[in-house]
Amino acid sequence: MMLNKFERQKAILTKRPIRLLSRFMDSLRAALKSSFFTIILFSLLGCSQHRADQAYVGVPGGDTSSVDSLVQGLRYIREHPAEREDERVQRFLWLDQWIQSLDESNRLTPEMGREFFLDFNSFVKDPSLGRASLETIVSRAETKLGRNVANYELYLNILKDQSIESALSYVRSIEDDGISDLHFRAQQLLNLQSNRALSESRRIGVLIPFKGEFQAYGRQVMNAVQVASNLAYSDGVEFLFRDAGETEDELLESFQKLVLEDKVAGIIGPISSAASEFVFERAQIMGVPVVSLAPRENLEMYGPYSFRSTLSLEDQIEALAKLIREKMRAKRVGILYPDSRYGWDASKIAERAFDERGVQIRQFQIYPEGATDFKNELKRMTRLDYPKLRVAELCPKRDQSADEEADRPANPNCVESLNDLPPILDFEVLLVPDFADTVGLMLPTLPFLKIYGLQVVGLSGLNSMKLVERGQQHAEGVIFTDSFDVDSASVQNRLFLEKYEELAQEKPSKLAAEAFDVSMIFVSLMRKASGATTRDQIFSGLRNLYNFPGVTGEIYADQGQLRKRARLFIVRDGKIKSFQ
Repeated sequence: MMLNKFERQKAILTKRPIRLLSRFMDSLRAALKSSFFTIILFSLLGCSQHRADQAYVGVPGGDTSSVDSLVQGLRYIREHPAEREDERVQRFLWLDQWIQSLDESNRLTPEMGREFFLDFNSFVKDPSLGRASLETIVSRAETKLGRNVANYELYLNILKDQSIESALSYVRSIEDDGISDLHFRAQQLLNLQSNRALSESRRIGVLIPFKGEFQAYGRQVMNAVQVASNLAYSDGVEFLFRDAGETEDELLESFQKLVLEDKVAGIIGPISSAASEFVFERAQIMGVPVVSLAPRENLEMYGPYSFRSTLSLEDQIEALAKLIREKMRAKRVGILYPDSRYGWDASKIAERAFDERGVQIRQFQIYPEGATDFKNELKRMTRLDYPKLRVAELCPKRDQSADEEADRPANPNCVESLNDLPPILDFEVLLVPDFADTVGLMLPTLPFLKIYGLQVVGLSGLNSMKLVERGQQHAEGVIFTDSFDVDSASVQNRLFLEKYEELAQEKPSKLAAEAFDVSMIFVSLMRKASGATTRDQIFSGLRNLYNFPGVTGEIYADQGQLRKRARLFIVRDGKIKSFQ
């Protein structure tokens, strides 16, 4: 039974519903109701008593020959993910032995196998187990499925850091297990590797969706690449478009056509994260440089042939840190961030980047992803959450018999009621790494809580008029980062805008601008080669790129990856403008 990688990743990274577990347990118990099968199973476990007596780290104790121990163990390990590597390895081997027993008794159903396969993947991924732990699993696992999962993860780990041949040695060990698609994928990878060739070419492939939910984005990329292709500067360079499709099979077919038939020297795209990671893995095997247009920050790069064109969190937060310290002359920051991967990543990067600039983070506060009410979080940041702890700030009760001088409060800033307590701000700048619609809802809460004079800053997610529509006048002065300034007066920007609007009958998006820049980078590298260009020449050119003047800013290579200097924008008079 083949499993689609997109579906598998979604299942691995999200907690499966309890009803799925219950349905699986019902089918397992039904299979075990047969007295004949029960006798066989317990006989097998009895013959392998040395296994049943082993203690497994991170798995509940009990009689491992009992069916209930499998049910209990599976429920426990799914509801309590392990962090320590040794626990994850032991859980893997514990489940592997159960699979072996079920398989030997001819009671391993396809549904059970699919569930076990997802469990195996959750044990070895996110974060990936180390090489030593994975090799332990390979040496001790009794099932082909268990060994295959560990071997494939070893291949992915080594592909990022070492030679392709070393990585593929693990792929060659993958066998047909009758459950997963790992053997099929292994054969695909080996076939790709056998066709690897350093052919010369003046063609660039473009992998974008022609249909489906991302079709509109694909059209923006196509328009931008066509604008680049139509320039006289691009004469002699051919761009070939292929449909990224909606399934792995369609994506693989288009990738193979570009690489094996069209013999492109490099690839632009895809635009989705999952598709980009799928292509990255295979591009590394084929030695084809790929520049993804996917916006997600933490893509699995799978080796040096993988690049991304979007503005990174590091670049954005570094620009904010420089702004806060050098232009604002501020030293204290508060961070209010969503409980999401994006929010956590941004807060971690900010902690390091601000510290390097001498900026102190005085407050961290997290709110639920998609929140619409921020009063409690902002109260905690400004010490308004427990007013009873601030009774010392109340004015003393007035004595009617005392004279006016004696009745004057010792603290001129005292308040009559706890409801009148002012916020206490020990930071000058508030960073909110979220998107425009959410931050727009948060902004009116500041004056509601009497929080004034606080500079709000954010990232590229704020570059939308939704910030102004929801924040209204409270959005005035908000500063954020991004890469593409549609109002820039630079020569290349005006040229791109003119040609794009002429072709597409609309203004270009940031995605279109990034696609145009990547196209022009490829053209520039081919012109420098003065003729047909090999993939290795393009690869070397990308890794050594220096201050390429793109419409999204200067683009340069740093430690093998493309980076760009973030631009600053501000809301002024209800409009988004460049901030100098």
